[in-house]
Amino acid sequence: MKIRTLTMTVLAVLLLTATVARGDIITLQNDTLANPLLGVASCGFIEGEYVASVFIPQPGDYPVDILEVQLILSPVVAVGMSCDPTAEATGLSFPLRIWEDDAEAQLAPSGAPIYEDTSLLLFSSNTGINTVDLSSEGITIDDGPIRVAFEFPSDGVAFPLRDADGITYARNLVYGDFGGDFQWQWSGNLGINGDWVMRLVIETSGTTDADTDSDTDSDTDSDSDSDADTDSDTDPQCDPLTCDQACRDVGKEGGNCREGECECFGLDNEDEHGDSSCGCYAVGGETSEPLSGLFALLALIGAVSLRRR
Repeated sequence: MKIRTLTMTVLAVLLLTATVARGDIITLQNDTLANPLLGVASCGFIEGEYVASVFIPQPGDYPVDILEVQLILSPVVAVGMSCDPTAEATGLSFPLRIWEDDAEAQLAPSGAPIYEDTSLLLFSSNTGINTVDLSSEGITIDDGPIRVAFEFPSDGVAFPLRDADGITYARNLVYGDFGGDFQWQWSGNLGINGDWVMRLVIETSGTTDADTDSDTDSDTDSDSDSDADTDSDTDPQCDPLTCDQACRDVGKEGGNCREGECECFGLDNEDEHGDSSCGCYAVGGETSEPLSGLFALLALIGAVSLRRR
């Protein structure tokens, strides 16, 4: 049981690692067709001919895995030089082949297909698109263009669809009988002015989206408290200069602080109450200009306390 448990644990880790390493799933297409009803059918194909598209992933996407191939087959038949509508059909044999090209504008494949399915059955539809699931086939492309082709096994009742807004250079091909000789041709050279409605779904390698964002956001906010506490006791404190001037302003010879209070001196100048103290307090411990005159003293009410002993 311990061995089995360990095996399952290792398997779980491997599956998790594989999941993390998965890349983006991208649909590659040359066409711009959003509605199949707006496409144009090309019904000149005969038995043994191919319709093909070339897809090129971004350089950073390789290697890529092929997941799906998509193709729209229009339900039309060839009548002379025209394509006439016919009923939608199923079970249509359209063999699939895939090549890995060496260069972008490569007219003919370099060698044999890397994948083929000669028993593939598709359907024709005015609205639907054939989706061929290849995710289990393990088709990996390391580099270069990918050529996808469908073969016409007979003069069938369905033909490929293209868009109608111009053709993309070196992306659309036909393999056909040209004067008794089968060869590859660019679709545009045959007067076909549109991209085949054929698409390729791939999964990227997942290695290009590495997290290079090194987190260097260190906390440099040194919250030092530079607010020096200067909140000294603002209770009335006696200031010698203020005290002396205040005493003189009330007719005394002067004054000085004693035990925190301003006390005037000069017995010959006692007021009618016989009090020799002016009872003045200076606010705070700050140095200020001496008060001059009784009116200046009264103007300090609220900031200067008057106290009689």
